[in-house]
Amino acid sequence: MLKPTVLLVDDNKELRETVAENLESDGYYVVSAGDAEEMMRHLRQVSPDTILLDLVLPDADGLSLIAKIRDLTDAPVIVISGKIEMVDKVVGLEMGADDYIAKPFEMRELSARVKANVRRYR
Repeated sequence: MLKPTVLLVDDNKELRETVAENLESDGYYVVSAGDAEEMMRHLRQVSPDTILLDLVLPDADGLSLIAKIRDLTDAPVIVISGKIEMVDKVVGLEMGADDYIAKPFEMRELSARVKANVRRYR
């Protein structure tokens, strides 16, 4: 069986590296993108089992990207964001995200959420 694929989209390179390293050690194949353009390129090339999406990217608003993602895949979208207000979480979920986790987060919690979403999707 192939490793589940996670598409990680965040403009913070250090965070991407840390999250990727942890998820890879948990048995996932991680594809990373630092902006929306790179994310869209990856979405056309791979079929992710889950997408981790930051809402604040240099070239696009993460909320508007959820609709674009939905046009290409029905893979679960987990928002990872520094926006911690309840309204931000509610709007993210209403726009089509499947889950929302605020930064900073514990890797163990993120890994558990990824696992749960992959399990439901596969």
